[in-house]
Amino acid sequence: MHFFSIKKSLKKFKEYSLQLVHAAERRGLWAIFLYAFLGSLILPIPIDSVLSGMILGSPKRWLRLTLAFALASVVGGVATYAIGYGFIDLLSRQLIGLFGSHENWLHLTGLMQSDRGAMYLATVSLVAGPYKLSMLAAGATGVKFSLIASILLLTRTSRFLIIGFLARCVSLRRLIRIKAASTKNKIKVRNGWRLLSTE
Repeated sequence: MHFFSIKKSLKKFKEYSLQLVHAAERRGLWAIFLYAFLGSLILPIPIDSVLSGMILGSPKRWLRLTLAFALASVVGGVATYAIGYGFIDLLSRQLIGLFGSHENWLHLTGLMQSDRGAMYLATVSLVAGPYKLSMLAAGATGVKFSLIASILLLTRTSRFLIIGFLARCVSLRRLIRIKAASTKNKIKVRNGWRLLSTE
């Protein structure tokens, strides 16, 4: 039962990825850029899995899609930093409630003012963690923009290139299996036809 549920989920994920690819072809990369930007800025969108799904549906476009997602993520991070820098007093309650708890916010603001702030930002930006809340805290505590921009360009680009490349490898491996199975079936059909024709 567990195997069939996984298989069903993978089938739905494949169908969803193909729909995203068709949407990108109709509306262009700007629509994908906007989607990834909103996911990096406000909306709780799992953009990593969306990028993987799109590449699985169109592996030849992996680099273009990956760079679009990486650039959108960097711009979204900068925008989140700017919100924390300029508007945190007006929107603090709503944003902190959206991205985390007040205790987490106090911990992050203290961390950003310490010597470990830059390393922590690089870690959550590259691997995992409260990325959006950390960018808000960096803006609210006045971390230098040049440092933020450097961290985002390095870590977010690296993160999406790794995700995109792995998704491309998985997609190509799947295509090789499909082609091998198709070739095998053709050989069986031909051999079967030969046996019938010799009888």
